[in-house]
Formats: sequence, C-alpha cells, structure tokens
Amino acid sequence: MASTWPSRRPGCGPGGRNGSGKTTLSKLLCRLYDPTAGRITIDGVDLRSVRTDDLRREIGVIHQDFGRYQLSVRENVALGLRR
Repeated sequence: MASTWPSRRPGCGPGGRNGSGKTTLSKLLCRLYDPTAGRITIDGVDLRSVRTDDLRREIGVIHQDFGRYQLSVRENVALGLRR
C-alpha cells in the first residue's frame, strides 16, 4: 500500500469506516509495533531507523473507544437524552 497525505498541516489524518485499518495505521506510524512485512517510510526514511522518542514528539494520535449498541436509532438518541 502506498499513501500520500494531502498536507502536513495540524489536524490532518485518515478517515474511513469502522474496521478499515485507521487504528492499525496510527499504531504503526507511532511505532507501537513495527510491520511484520514491508516498511513504512516518511520522506523516504524507514521509520524503524527513527528513534521512537523523536518520532513521538512529532506525531500525536487520539484513539476513541468504539461500541455498538443493538438498539434502534431512536433508542440510541434517547440514551444521550437521559440524565
């Protein structure tokens, strides 16, 4: 897979459906683990050659918890209205 980011401005990141690999990609980019095959490069530099402390000073990730409720749309909205 090859990916080109549209810009380097703050707040730019991937989007997509649940299960499309966004969390896996972010964990690989932060080197929470390294790829088992292939390599990830930024400007031609393999991330494995970059110190994790240096890399993590430059990259920020916010993960969110995902939960799916077996409810109707009306029931899901009502959950947010309860006090």
